[in-house]
Amino acid sequence: MAFSILVDGVPTFSVAEVGFYEGAEKLLELWFHLPDGSSPMGIRALPQASWMKLLKLVKCEVLSVITSDTTDAYLLSESSLFVFYNRVILKTCGTTTLLVAIKPVMALVLEAIPGTVAINAFYSHLHFKAPHLQAQPHTSFEEEVSWGDGSVLPLVIDMTDGV
Repeated sequence: MAFSILVDGVPTFSVAEVGFYEGAEKLLELWFHLPDGSSPMGIRALPQASWMKLLKLVKCEVLSVITSDTTDAYLLSESSLFVFYNRVILKTCGTTTLLVAIKPVMALVLEAIPGTVAINAFYSHLHFKAPHLQAQPHTSFEEEVSWGDGSVLPLVIDMTDGV
């Protein structure tokens, strides 16, 4: 089934219109090395408002936040965000645009904590049952790889050069 309704060039639809919900989880993990003398909170010291703004890019919203001594856990409209001292884990499903978050998360962390270095980025998902219903850049494996090559790799290489 094809849809011709576009918002900013992205196909839009509702579960009611399509009668289908893509439940395959998308997972993004970003690991950082924080400089000596960083806050004991690390990345967790970033304001919740920054995460909420970033999550709008991914097309999900924060429903609730729970914090512990080591973790901030955000319950999202489309899954979860976990923020640790030096790691961010973002899990989403549906038609979220998880890869769109990579550069903004890295920029947010690197600007907030000078001297921080990105040391690992990991992205995965199960096979989509209806990839044509996903928003860009998630409509095909080739598109995701192309997005990653242009978005993540140069940024990680630039940040780790000389480390």
